[in-house]
Amino acid sequence: MVPQIKIMLEELGVTGYAKERILELAEEVIEATYRYIENSPFRGTLKKAMLHLIGRGKLIRPIFSLLISRGLGAKKEPSIRLASAIEFSHIASLIHDDIIDNADYRRGVRSVHRIFGLEKAIVTGDAFILLSNYLTADLGEKIIKESLLAGLKMCIGEIEELEYQDTADLREYYNIIYNKTATFFEHIARASSILGGVSDLDVERFGEIGKNLGMAFQIRDDILDIYGKEDQLGKPIFQDRNRPNIIGILKRNNMSDDEALKYAEKLLWGRIWIAKDRLDMVPLDTWAKKVLDAVLNSIPSRFR
Repeated sequence: MVPQIKIMLEELGVTGYAKERILELAEEVIEATYRYIENSPFRGTLKKAMLHLIGRGKLIRPIFSLLISRGLGAKKEPSIRLASAIEFSHIASLIHDDIIDNADYRRGVRSVHRIFGLEKAIVTGDAFILLSNYLTADLGEKIIKESLLAGLKMCIGEIEELEYQDTADLREYYNIIYNKTATFFEHIARASSILGGVSDLDVERFGEIGKNLGMAFQIRDDILDIYGKEDQLGKPIFQDRNRPNIIGILKRNNMSDDEALKYAEKLLWGRIWIAKDRLDMVPLDTWAKKVLDAVLNSIPSRFR
């Protein structure tokens, strides 16, 4: 099944129809990602390393893509192709992140570089990036450009994060989490809406939904990295202790723990309300809006 996504949905309090549809999409993503790797030229150790993290994560990004593309009436094969490419790109970033952080665990299992070695882990991450680009190549120039732009911005965010570490102020923090996390959601939403055939204006609106959803998720993860539990994050808490964290930044501004948490929650809700406002504007099918709205409402839950 899909344990991490199930744990996350339970933690967030997402139930009923929204939970059912998300789990259905998760199963579809897992089946497709396995299939694309099995049908690829990869063999031996590289194939084993690529399969190591498949199906173990929360699958937020590919599910988000499917909610938009399917909610706009896109066909099954192109939409799952895009969603799988998104998951492969995300896994590549996790493998490289774990190398940079010297992390022992990811998605509840040993990290790729701990099992297969540093050199093979780097190549595995590279292979995921290339497979992602290969899958999007047939989806049109606009979509592959959105995918590549997301990757370029993620590289900018990674370097900014490493340079600032625990010295970032609030403005720098926003720039970092936009480039490192939110931009991926932004361009996922844009690419998925392009696949759905909407107007340029609606592509912009979907991008705003993605950007603010990504910012909200990152703020939530930062809060959980200080106050949460390991099963909420899918990695050990404090694993990102050397990276800019909203709570640490606010506490450096002489806020108490409780004041910092309340202020961070306020910032999180601000992002959610922007995303909900744009969600009301876009021509998404009712079922997909219902699921996305349930997810947005649940993000700030379970901090205390």
